[in-house]
Amino acid sequence: MEFKLAKEIPTELQMDFGLGEANIDITDLSLSYFELDCGLSDVKLEMDRSNKITCEQVSISSGLGDFNGYGLGNLNTRKFSLHVGLGSATIDLRGKFNEDMDLSIEVGLGSLELILPKDVNIKLRVDHSFLSTVDVDGLMSKGKNKYVSNEWKENRPTITGDISVGIGAVDVEVD
Repeated sequence: MEFKLAKEIPTELQMDFGLGEANIDITDLSLSYFELDCGLSDVKLEMDRSNKITCEQVSISSGLGDFNGYGLGNLNTRKFSLHVGLGSATIDLRGKFNEDMDLSIEVGLGSLELILPKDVNIKLRVDHSFLSTVDVDGLMSKGKNKYVSNEWKENRPTITGDISVGIGAVDVEVD
C-alpha cells in the first residue's frame, strides 16, 4: 500500500504495525506529533528534510524486529522516546535541529546503534547491567555512565539523553 498525506497541514500521525515489513518516508510532512509501534515488523523510517513545524513528541516502539530510522533529527522534536524490546535498532538523529531535545531510550534484550549529530551540544547518561556492552565514540566521559560533547557552545541546541539497556549492546557515535 502507498499513502500520501497533505504536506502543509499540521499532522498528528500514529502508525501501528503487527508483522511484516514497512518502508516509511515522512519527508515533507508537517508533523506536530508522531507515534510508531512496529510490533514484530522490520521497519525503515526516513526523514530527509527538516520538519516545517515543531513536533512536540516522537514515540517509537519496536517489539521483536529491526527498526532503522534515518535523518530523524529533521523531525525538529522536543521529546524523542524509543523502546526496543527484543530486536535491534539503528537511530540516526542527524538533521537540522531548531529545538533542544529530551531523548529517552530503553533497550530490553537487543542492540542499539545511535548516531548523534556533531553540530549540537550533547549530555548523555547510559545505564546498563554487567550483561551489557556500551561503546561511546565522540563524547567526553564525565564520570560513571555520563558523557558530554567535546566542544560545548552556548548558542547551539542541546540533546539531553537517557539510555537504559538490560541485556544487549549500545553503540553511540557522534558524526
